[in-house]
Amino acid sequence: MIYEKQLKSGARMVGEYLPHFRSISFGVWFGTGSVKEVKGEDGLSHFLEHMLFKGTSSRSAADIASEMDGLGAQINAFTSKECTCYYVKAMDEHIERAVDVLSDLVYNSTFAPEEIEKEKGVVVEEILMVEDTPEDLAHEMLSQTFYAPHPLSRPILGTQESVRAFTRGDLIGYTKKHYTARNMVIAAAGNISEARLGGRSFSRNRLLRKESDLRRAKRTSSRRISAWASRRFRATTTLSIRCSFSITPWAVR
Repeated sequence: MIYEKQLKSGARMVGEYLPHFRSISFGVWFGTGSVKEVKGEDGLSHFLEHMLFKGTSSRSAADIASEMDGLGAQINAFTSKECTCYYVKAMDEHIERAVDVLSDLVYNSTFAPEEIEKEKGVVVEEILMVEDTPEDLAHEMLSQTFYAPHPLSRPILGTQESVRAFTRGDLIGYTKKHYTARNMVIAAAGNISEARLGGRSFSRNRLLRKESDLRRAKRTSSRRISAWASRRFRATTTLSIRCSFSITPWAVR
């Protein structure tokens, strides 16, 4: 059973209830990636994705990893040119706790200055790895040549110079601008019904509150985000969950 709705907060939710499964995949998609970056922000979407795993106001990076391991669950993320996704995969009896960790990452990351400096080195190494891998480098050069001057020509990782220049203020500003309810799609698949997502066990989860205190940003079209959420969420799941959503984009009023 496929369900879709728009929460009062402005966030959109889509899902497929598969009661014969014992596992659940739950993802939060934001309609921002390298195409939304302006001058000086090259690679900021991807860098922010890394930083969300470096600790929150109540959990350290080690706490996040330990808690997810204790649940036998997986938490991960990826950044593309047009969207950023954070997701968890867990057994159905543990999904509330797994989503609580995911919500904590999205809303309460601290962006500690010392962690920012450490992660700059990690991302710069990623950039160097691309430059040392002929097929990856060829793909980047092809994209830059074919799409220029469109924002699609920008590399997702950014440049060494742009990454080294990022500050905590850049991360906070980008989050406030793009990580908003109206720019978010919540996607779930597996043994989780619409009623359960809207029930008491999730009532305190900030991602699913009917009235969100997320800052409401300029309204955006749901077509591109919903298409990515349905297509990529299906492609990235490793729990054999079918996420073949047939989504009609919601009209944002």
